[in-house]
Amino acid sequence: LNQSASGERILNLLNPFNDATPSYHHESIGGYHGAKLGRYQELIEYHLSPEIQELTSRIREGNREMQDFGVLNMLNTKFIKFGDTPQQVIQNSSINGNAWFVQAIKKVNSADEEINALGSIDTKETAVIDVSKFGEISDFDPNNSYSSIELTARDLNEISYQYTSESGGLIVFSEIYYPKGWIATIDGQETDILRANYVLRALLVPTGKHEIKFEFKPRIYTLGNRVSLVFGVLLYGSVLLLSAQPLLAKKVNTQQPF
Repeated sequence: LNQSASGERILNLLNPFNDATPSYHHESIGGYHGAKLGRYQELIEYHLSPEIQELTSRIREGNREMQDFGVLNMLNTKFIKFGDTPQQVIQNSSINGNAWFVQAIKKVNSADEEINALGSIDTKETAVIDVSKFGEISDFDPNNSYSSIELTARDLNEISYQYTSESGGLIVFSEIYYPKGWIATIDGQETDILRANYVLRALLVPTGKHEIKFEFKPRIYTLGNRVSLVFGVLLYGSVLLLSAQPLLAKKVNTQQPF
């Protein structure tokens, strides 16, 4: 994988949520846009802003350890920029990665419980899921010692992973949960996408070695393309017919009588 496809993100401590410059060059957990997902804004207010304040204080004190920043780590925040020189960028060795198996699920029954619980878990080991939204989640074998997952391809509308697991279980992905258009398949068979940790995607997966693929295929977009194609063909046919009419008329007028 090249760097642009790695999924690792940057945090600009200088102006994390109002400066869009880092987002032009890198994948960022901040930046600015006039339209922002409400859940992500709530994540910023409840968890990211407090973690960023604490991280800023630690860096000033010379402490660069980030093991206990659960939300920053689940967002795959690999690089921390706190100045304008290369020496003022640090690498976070505690990120959860692009995707990871968890050992346990913390089940909650509302959005409020979900976002509050996120501050009390180790996001590497536990995932919070609102069962009032996604239904009761079956228990699974928490022994994921022999489980691994790897990002194999990443594009704007398609992301692929390969995983191997002796016990199956729940995988959390460092990608924003957005149900309108994204579909997930395991070896080509569509499966339900769950929401974990308030904003991320998750999948319950079987044992063995399998390929996971996320694809963005919004139905309205597909329908729009088909309608555009039909109208395009009709328009092109009409233009050809109108263009041919003068030639046909001229041919008729120049015919000699018997």
